[in-house]
Amino acid sequence: MSIKDLKPDAQKKSGTGTLKATISNDYPHAREYNGEPFVFVTDNKKVALFTTDEFPDDPLTKFNLSLDLPADKPIAKYEFRSGSLPTPPSFSRVQGSSHTVYGSDENFGYLNVIDLDLSKGTLKADFIFAYTDYENDGKRHEVTGVIDVAGLEVITSK
Repeated sequence: MSIKDLKPDAQKKSGTGTLKATISNDYPHAREYNGEPFVFVTDNKKVALFTTDEFPDDPLTKFNLSLDLPADKPIAKYEFRSGSLPTPPSFSRVQGSSHTVYGSDENFGYLNVIDLDLSKGTLKADFIFAYTDYENDGKRHEVTGVIDVAGLEVITSK
């Protein structure tokens, strides 16, 4: 399941709370990420979280961070590995009509799920992952953060 495979309620965003992260190594566009859930959904097999944060000095610029994780093994520390859940987060910058996606470095980082309660619709976790910014001299940036979200929406596949 990816967010694209699901049919969330198109009339409203799902989820409340925050995903807060710090971006290392002088990322030129932002050093703090304060994302709010836009999509927080499950099909009872996987959980998908998509967050967004507006660039403080430019309302036309937004940052997005998304990840998928298993719903059936909720409390665990997951190492990010190619081809397995949870998928390493995807980090992107949207500026006007330009969309830059920074793929996570493979086989680096983890997602530590502290609490995932499908019946209450909550997720608490901490994480670390890294990506390389090929637009700015190929610098590698580590992203460390915490997730504290609620309002999980249960949906069905297409």
